[in-house]
Amino acid sequence: MDMSDVLERLRRLAEELEYLRGKRAEAPTIEKFIQNQDLRKQIEYSLQISTQICIDIANYFISYFGLNPERLEGLYTVLAREKLLPEVLAQWLSASVRFRNIIVHRYLIIDPVKVYEVWQNETGRFDEFAKIVGKWVEQAQADEQAEEQQ
Repeated sequence: MDMSDVLERLRRLAEELEYLRGKRAEAPTIEKFIQNQDLRKQIEYSLQISTQICIDIANYFISYFGLNPERLEGLYTVLAREKLLPEVLAQWLSASVRFRNIIVHRYLIIDPVKVYEVWQNETGRFDEFAKIVGKWVEQAQADEQAEEQQ
């Protein structure tokens, strides 16, 4: 199975996370973040994209592993049930889907405090997911090479 799409998404996720970290200096306090509408919009969008990348990757591997989630948030629950993701990370990623849905569909009620907290304290979860996905990619590539040698 071609992993180039997954690798491209991991690259883009790394870009988004670097961007999010780089922007932290612009809003050292929640008050400054709330006052800076442009920054709030930039961070909301970057968190939305980061979450969507994780959804896309999870969907890819759900298919690869032959699993069947019941709903979008269930992607991570299925992966945790199969011991492919730690439960705590799966719960956070599922919550990130709900958070993304608010940004995309219920944008009138976005809580800037919640956005700030996720941005400042929780983006490392995306890194954790990316590391696990990197291992999945390595395993898939090794499996493919082994099949070719047979």
